[in-house]
Amino acid sequence: MSWIALLAALLAMVLMPVALWMPPGQRWKWWCGVSLALLIVVVAAALDEGARKTVQYSLMPAGMIWILSGGLATGAFLRRQFIFGGLLLALFVMIGLGGNQRIGAVLIASLERRTDAQAPFSDEHYDVVCVLGGGSNRRFDGLPQLGPTGDRLRLGAWLYQQKRTQFILATGVFAPDTRQLLGQVGIPAEVVLTEREPENTVQEITLIKRLALERDWKRIGVVSSAWHLPRVARLAAQQGLSILPLPCDWLGAVPPWNGEIVVPKSEGLRLTELALKEHLGLLLGR
Repeated sequence: MSWIALLAALLAMVLMPVALWMPPGQRWKWWCGVSLALLIVVVAAALDEGARKTVQYSLMPAGMIWILSGGLATGAFLRRQFIFGGLLLALFVMIGLGGNQRIGAVLIASLERRTDAQAPFSDEHYDVVCVLGGGSNRRFDGLPQLGPTGDRLRLGAWLYQQKRTQFILATGVFAPDTRQLLGQVGIPAEVVLTEREPENTVQEITLIKRLALERDWKRIGVVSSAWHLPRVARLAAQQGLSILPLPCDWLGAVPPWNGEIVVPKSEGLRLTELALKEHLGLLLGR
């Protein structure tokens, strides 16, 4: 039913500009087609949860931009405004592909497959476990909380609790908050080192290398999102720093094809943006 709802919504999108630009005597036929397509959308959404989600996402900002750009492109081509129509069609395709959650997951998975998923569960011991920034942020009232990549802090805490490391190094602008959050799960404050100066991954690797020389760290575990670690490993190798990547925060589970997945959404845009950013960083060596 989700496919039926999607196809009916797309049909209504195409028929609506046709109905608007038809001669007055012929418009009623096309408006009947639009009404029928919308009726199918409503009925499908009422009968099936998947169809209902498809309709809901179609009414969200990314979905609405996608549908409107497709409808306006159809109208522009009908009026022989081919350049304008081509631009709108390009927008329709870009939003559709960039916001597709399945495509985003495939791109993320292409990065995650480069990392050993079992590395955190080996018997390795580390002089320090470096939790790269992003695991925490702050609430509206200024109190610390886990961020979108909070799984990094979970893994760092677990490794310490398993007696696999003596110290945890947290980086990033919210690094001091990390000590407080880790303290809430029983990690002593004196074993949590914080450095808030690094503003990007290159600076984080430079910092870790400097501290490793100062503190004679030999075995350095680096905790970050699985999709981020290939670039981290590349940057560490460029600086001659030997690290042991410890992945977490996996995002590359590929959802099945259905009508809901085809509709672009913010989550799809986020995954695609993350993946393209990492692939571009690998390409440029940054």
